[in-house]
Amino acid sequence: MAWLAESTKPIFLIQSYRDSATVSKIRFKVGIAGEMNQANPLRLPSDHPLRSSVNDGMYLGAQSGYVFTRVLYYAKDTVDLKISSPSKLRTVELSFTPTKVLRGYNVNILMDVDYSVWFQGANVNLDTPGELSQKIVDKLTQSFTVTQITTGI
Repeated sequence: MAWLAESTKPIFLIQSYRDSATVSKIRFKVGIAGEMNQANPLRLPSDHPLRSSVNDGMYLGAQSGYVFTRVLYYAKDTVDLKISSPSKLRTVELSFTPTKVLRGYNVNILMDVDYSVWFQGANVNLDTPGELSQKIVDKLTQSFTVTQITTGI
C-alpha cells in the first residue's frame, strides 16, 4: 500500500497474482460452527440442505445445534447416539503429497473415513452414551485420510 504525501487516503496498487500454487494441506471442521449451528432450520429457504433436519431428528435445538455424527449401534440395547454441540466440533488438518494447482482450476480431494478408529478404546457394552460420544469425538481427527488429489476445471 502506498500513501500520497498530501493525502491521508491510501492508494492501492494493482498487484500481480500467482499463476500456480503448491497445495500440501487441507483443514476443515467436522460439524457446523458459529451462528449457523444455532439457526432454526424452519427459517431457512425450502431448498436449503439443513431444512429437513427438523423432520429427520438431526437438529436438537439452539443449544446443541445440528447433529454432525450419528451412530446407531446394538449393544445390550439399541443405542442411537447423536453427537452435536459447539464443544464437540473438531478441526481436521491433513497433509498430503504437494500438488501443483494452476490458477482457475479446482482441486478435488478424495478422502476416506475409517470409522473403526472412532471405537478404539471404546466398549459399547460398558461405556455410557456420554463416554462413548467423547471417545468418538476424540478420535474424529485421526480417522480421515487423503486418498486421491486431482485438479481440473
